[in-house]
Amino acid sequence: TSVGITVDKLNEAYRIFEHAENDMEQPFTLIIGSKQHADLRNQAQVTSSDFTNNGGILVDGKVKRFMGFDIVVSERLTTFTSNSSTCRRCLAFPKDGMYVGYWLDTKTEVFRRPDLASNPWDINTMFSIGATRTEQGKVVAIAALDATGAPIDP
Repeated sequence: TSVGITVDKLNEAYRIFEHAENDMEQPFTLIIGSKQHADLRNQAQVTSSDFTNNGGILVDGKVKRFMGFDIVVSERLTTFTSNSSTCRRCLAFPKDGMYVGYWLDTKTEVFRRPDLASNPWDINTMFSIGATRTEQGKVVAIAALDATGAPIDP
């Protein structure tokens, strides 16, 4: 965890998926933070056309797909402290490796607030969802150095 996301870390994640006998023909997803996205853009294997057949991995300055992973950037991944450094837990999984469950369908209520001046409208939406891995060997957590900290709230 003393470095950010690297090609070696992605290669090891891919090896773990192969070792767990996953169907390697299905799509795989890698969720990373903005710092890890910047780490990928700084690696020659990602930016140089010497390593790819189609002139590089970058599409409009973004890494969309690399080493069989569809790349998703999210700042909502958990962070932890290791040896006084902040690290982000990036997730990699095949399509059949995660399941999203909906326990409560979307419920929306709209009503006036007579207790407040000018009687404003109050809109409340509620739903309940969760996700879990489907079986062992389907989700790999990759620890990557991330000094950016928590997301910036507007």
